[in-house]
Amino acid sequence: MERKFKFCAQCRRTLTDAELARGLYVTTDDGMLCANCAQRLDETLPDSSPTDEVSASASPGIDPTPAALPPDITGDLSERLEKIGEQAEAIHRILLFEKTSTWNVVAGVAQCLAAGMLLISALQWFDGGSRVLNALILTLVFQVMALTFFLKAK
Repeated sequence: MERKFKFCAQCRRTLTDAELARGLYVTTDDGMLCANCAQRLDETLPDSSPTDEVSASASPGIDPTPAALPPDITGDLSERLEKIGEQAEAIHRILLFEKTSTWNVVAGVAQCLAAGMLLISALQWFDGGSRVLNALILTLVFQVMALTFFLKAK
């Protein structure tokens, strides 16, 4: 199951599932805002009228004035740093995760062969060899094979 992360458009903090379930965010034209950023934006605006930018662009059914911060966010510094580290590790895992298949492995091998043949053709060209064109054609064949295998893996 693939998990989609939602980020605050201003501070880039990850919005947790609990915050999303409790409605502790505001949706604007720029994206989602966490409770802190929405509150700061609301304080900087001169008047909270219905024509207000945040109120006008907020999703229907969501109160644009954020609630107080949940108690799990207001813990001590070491707990906060630990949560930040956990979020960074989760994001890192998701960004680096890609399904590995046999097609990807074969495509990688073909790509390495193409790079090797390109190097061989360059060396033959420097030596004045007559088989440079043959090596370049083989390089193109390996490159097309690699691209085909990468597309097949998708």
